[in-house]
Order: sequence, then C-alpha cells, then structure tokens
Amino acid sequence: MKLFSVILLALFFSHCSNPALPTEQPPVSLTFVEATEFDANLLLKNNTTESLLYYGYSKSSPLKTVEILTDTGWTVAAWDWCGTGAEQQKVKPNESVVIFAPVIKKNVKTRIAFSYNTSANEEYTKLTSNEYIVK
Repeated sequence: MKLFSVILLALFFSHCSNPALPTEQPPVSLTFVEATEFDANLLLKNNTTESLLYYGYSKSSPLKTVEILTDTGWTVAAWDWCGTGAEQQKVKPNESVVIFAPVIKKNVKTRIAFSYNTSANEEYTKLTSNEYIVK
C-alpha cells in the first residue's frame, strides 16, 4: 500500500510539472504578429467570460498609443486621441481581433497600449502589448 501511495504521488507531481502541458492563457492579451511597411498587426485575445469594451474607430482600431523605447524609457511616439468618429467596440468572450498600429520607426523596440473595461466592470484597465521591432 505504501508503494502504491508513493507511485501515485510521483505520478501526480510529475504531471503537474510537465512543461509539455498547455499553460493557462492570460485573461486578455495583445501580442505582435507581423508587420508590413506601414502597419504592425497585433492579436487581441479575450480569454475571459465577459465582453471587452473600448473606444475606437473599429474593432481593429482602438484609441491607442504607440510607444518606443528610448534611453529614458518608454516614450509615446503617436496616439489616436482625436476621438471624432470613435464608438464603443465590443470583443466577445473567447473572441480574437487583429489590431492595426502604424509603424513609427523601424529597428526600434515598440509597443502599443489602450484602455478597456468589461461588461461587468466599469473601471478601465490599461493593456500593453509585448514589445516588437519592425525591420
């Protein structure tokens, strides 16, 4: 019986630490996918049970900032804050949307950021993409 318990515990712990198993996805993510000469494409994933709400000109164009890494840290290089024609956009649970961002400067670490809330929470959260470099 003792041997059976030891084997059972070993199987349990080896399964929990197996790096080949899928990891839990972040609730909301914004990840660089690719870039053209003028636009960067990022993937917004909503892995929550609530809709994401944000203001933009379309689902693919939220009111965002484009930030570049300088000697003094992350600096806003461009923003979409005019707001004329912007409307509330909705990304449903488990939905993904491609977000477009302008290429500001090549060969420089870049990221984008925008704010969203959920259908259950009126407080806005800032979402920042991973950093990327457009060659």
